[in-house]
Amino acid sequence: MIDAAVDDLYAAFARRPAPKRMDACPCCVRDDEVARLLSKPVSELCAYDLGRYPFKAMSTWGSEGDYAHFLPRILELVVRGEDAGLPGLALEVVIRKMHDAGFEAWSEPERSAVRGLFDAWADDVLSRPGDAIFWLEEASPMLADPAAFVRRWAAHPGAPRDIAQAMSQRWFGQGDFWSLEVPAGWRGTPASGAALLALFRAPETQAAMERALSESDDAALTAELAFALEMVELYRG
Repeated sequence: MIDAAVDDLYAAFARRPAPKRMDACPCCVRDDEVARLLSKPVSELCAYDLGRYPFKAMSTWGSEGDYAHFLPRILELVVRGEDAGLPGLALEVVIRKMHDAGFEAWSEPERSAVRGLFDAWADDVLSRPGDAIFWLEEASPMLADPAAFVRRWAAHPGAPRDIAQAMSQRWFGQGDFWSLEVPAGWRGTPASGAALLALFRAPETQAAMERALSESDDAALTAELAFALEMVELYRG
């Protein structure tokens, strides 16, 4: 599904012409960097070719329209994990830059293609559920219904362990965590944080962890589930 969503993304942005030249701050951007960025079709650019552009886009390098032209390749590299650790290809930076470039005013086919890519990416993440909470935090601004993603994550076979670990990482140790509206330090949207806490607090969640605890013959899993359930009861009372 990722491949099809990437193809749809390129098709939706095909009307965006490749820039023949780009304005850039001469103190901040070298001529060879600009030349390398413009040297290939957008779909053939690698992370090295993009270089510092995704981070400097619209501040000291290029226009909003330029960023929209390069966005399909930027998103493809991020989704496929080929970002080479470049700061401009960090997902939270890409989402912020998209909005700086006027995402909400883009054509409906473009916005739908971007959201379609995130939907397909969500399916991929849910096949590796241990990554789900970290992805939710970063990607939540582009999710139409983060609560649906949380529910799907909670339904996978290994959910009790993942939920217990997420509770430890995102909830416990935050004082009176029953009064929180979103996990402390949460960088995602309020809606996504609220959905996560709703899952943590749900009686069904505790019941699922109790069942998993009673059936477990894994010492590490037993310890994680027991700790999570103990903390819930301690703070609930």
